[in-house]
Amino acid sequence: MTIQEFENIENELRSLADTQDDVVLEKSGEFVIVRFGTTIQGRIYEDRDSDSIMIKYGESVLSYDEFISKETIRKKRAAQKFKGIKRDLASFADSDNGVDFDYNSGRFSFDRLMGNTTISGRIYIDDQDCVKVEYKGTIMSYNVFLSKELAQLDVFANRLIEKYKEDEQCYIDPQASLCDRAQIKRTEDYALKLLDKEINEDKRLIGTKFCFITADAGHGKSMLLRQFQYQQAQLYLNNQSNYIFLHIDLHGRTLVLLDEAISKALGELRMSGIFYTTILTLLRNRLLVLAIDGFDELAVEKGGDQALNSLSNLVKQMEGEGTLIAAARRAFFDTQEYLKRTGILRSDIYATCICNEIKIHNWTQEQCSKFLSKYNFEEKEYSRLLDILNDKKHPLLERPYLFAKMVTMAKDAKITPCEFISKGGNNKLESINNVIEQFIHREVDKWSYPELDTWCPYMVFDQHIRFLSEIALYMWENQTDKVSIDVLQFYITVLCEEWHIAEDRKPQMFKMVQFHAMLINDGDIYRKFDHEEFKCFFLSKAIEAMIKKYMKEKTQTSNDNLYRMLSLAELPDSVGQYILSQFEEEDVLLVYNCLLQFKKDWRPSYLHSNIGTLLPFLLDKYHPENTLLVNGKIIFSSLVFENKSLDNIIFEDCDFVNISLKNSHFKNINVTNCSFSKIVIWDNSDNIFENFSIDKNCRIAELVITDYNDEEESITEYYPEIIFQKLSQLGFNINNDNEPKDTDEDMYVECDTEFYKMTKRLLYKFNKTTCLYESNLFEYNMLKCRKPEVLKDIINLLVEYEIIEEKENNQTRQAQTKALTLKKYDIQEVFKAEGNPQSPLFSFWQEVKNR
Repeated sequence: MTIQEFENIENELRSLADTQDDVVLEKSGEFVIVRFGTTIQGRIYEDRDSDSIMIKYGESVLSYDEFISKETIRKKRAAQKFKGIKRDLASFADSDNGVDFDYNSGRFSFDRLMGNTTISGRIYIDDQDCVKVEYKGTIMSYNVFLSKELAQLDVFANRLIEKYKEDEQCYIDPQASLCDRAQIKRTEDYALKLLDKEINEDKRLIGTKFCFITADAGHGKSMLLRQFQYQQAQLYLNNQSNYIFLHIDLHGRTLVLLDEAISKALGELRMSGIFYTTILTLLRNRLLVLAIDGFDELAVEKGGDQALNSLSNLVKQMEGEGTLIAAARRAFFDTQEYLKRTGILRSDIYATCICNEIKIHNWTQEQCSKFLSKYNFEEKEYSRLLDILNDKKHPLLERPYLFAKMVTMAKDAKITPCEFISKGGNNKLESINNVIEQFIHREVDKWSYPELDTWCPYMVFDQHIRFLSEIALYMWENQTDKVSIDVLQFYITVLCEEWHIAEDRKPQMFKMVQFHAMLINDGDIYRKFDHEEFKCFFLSKAIEAMIKKYMKEKTQTSNDNLYRMLSLAELPDSVGQYILSQFEEEDVLLVYNCLLQFKKDWRPSYLHSNIGTLLPFLLDKYHPENTLLVNGKIIFSSLVFENKSLDNIIFEDCDFVNISLKNSHFKNINVTNCSFSKIVIWDNSDNIFENFSIDKNCRIAELVITDYNDEEESITEYYPEIIFQKLSQLGFNINNDNEPKDTDEDMYVECDTEFYKMTKRLLYKFNKTTCLYESNLFEYNMLKCRKPEVLKDIINLLVEYEIIEEKENNQTRQAQTKALTLKKYDIQEVFKAEGNPQSPLFSFWQEVKNR
């Protein structure tokens, strides 16, 4: 080697070393270098046979150029890792800028716990490219350092167990289904097992795991999350898991302040030195899984912008790492589709986040029997309940919260659950009413005073109902889930005047309403309903009274009160169910006319959507002699037509938003000049469409025909002519007498080739997920393709027409695959083009059909 070559080698070695002084190079070629905190010795020599410079260190022999290239890349990666590590350490420090970090040596130091503790050590990367930490004379992995030394997750787990140990004793595990969006498959099992599977299984390439837990109100979403949190804390302490599970309850909180909700939860657990930024660090390093409970805005069709922004920011802060769980009600049946439309998974995180869904099922005999046994009731008690209610799908048997309340109240009363509901009869809602009414009767009996040698209640049953209805109405008008004691006392004072209550009874009544059985503590000065089911029940009583008052008086005041009530916010479906169950069949037309009086109002409010919520419950199983006309921009949304039986109705100028038809019976129905954003028809359910006519002047943006047991076989159509053709095949009458023959109608011809079916199957998957991984398509044979080369041709054709593009990121490079995402067109545009010669993608479909 020349002197110049020798000097160049020395300079290059110094650039790779931790510091300039960490290199010794002898003229003989022997060298010593400190790299990533480790001392490496070796020899540089010239291989005369190959006329190249070689380097030998340990058992390795490489050409000098190969060694320099490899170590330069490795040093750049280390510098990038160190940058993220410094940010991680700063999340535990007293201040964001309080970390001293030497990028060459890996030495660090920072103050913690208000300066009471100084954390210092050295971080380096070993030969296997693993991050190690030298701390207090011990070498440990980086994750162990974060979890055990800094976050003290052992203490965290103990605090969680102590706080939630009582919940563990009464938990009943329901059945559930996991909808895997990466493989587009469905798995049925117990909810706890599926949640564990979703979090722990990592057989496929993904970035941030994002799973929604969906169910109706009172189906145990919160109980599931708390139970999993409790079990996971135990597993962590037993060294059977490397992460803990943190459940954050957002019910009644401002969702946009997610960081405050997390900080409050940490404060309740008395975890010092753990902040919101610390939680992000633990999430990114997969040492913690976060569960956000009460994210109902994500499961409805309208509203929730603040919640979406909050969630979107959190996903971006996780930077394609970690796992997030969100619990929401099943008010909107396809959460993933909603997320995609609202733009929460924007293009900048398309290939780093996949959303799955766990759907909790209704309770069955298995869960009910297990719960009964916990309270020492006989096994036959469930059969007796079924005989009384005459329906295994009765809400009292299917809904965990109501069933549990019924059993516990029966136990307190020292009677059987059958005796408790015996007055309920066969009415589907009367038994639920009875459960709630038993609470009231208990209060009537409990709060009484002596008068003339007898005991009289301070408030009779109807007065309790009136008081609680006023409280529910106050909560609704103020859009809150709690009221102060002052508000309770104000309302009881006003009602006492109305009821002419004696002055000497008022002080005791002030005390009574503070400790009412239907209102539980929410802090020292606030009260709330035990469950939203109860709030909905009493809100329905308030609206029912308004409707009856208007029907009786027809005054402007009663009109204004009802109008304001229906305009304020979107009513839950259960409110409509409770309200309209109280009216007799002969009152249906009166209530119908009462509701439709407001349809001409043009001002933006929830009026039209609330009328659309109430009408299906009102008209369910009602068979009018004359055809009823429902018109005036009424908005029907989501699940309101499921399990309904409607007859002899014309829908005109109405908006249908993501309508789901499951166990829906329609007879003599005509739909004209209406708008549908989406129709979902559950093909395997008990649907009946008898003389159901849809005019072609209706605008239908999307049609989904799905099988609940096999979502992979779902069919989605966007082009109007194809949609009407599919509806006709399902038994709908398509009327087009009022419009001229469309020449484009004959241009759509169904195709049955393998290439065509595979192309559609692949595109359908972009209805369910924002990105697909090429390796998954071939490894799992997600399209049931017999010839892999055909699938490759389809992908190439989609890329050629700029429908999809192949993206790469850190995850895809590591797994040696590519992420497929939509590029130039929305998925609706692609499907619509099949029957539209004016579309630039019409030729794409022609080519697909000709292959």
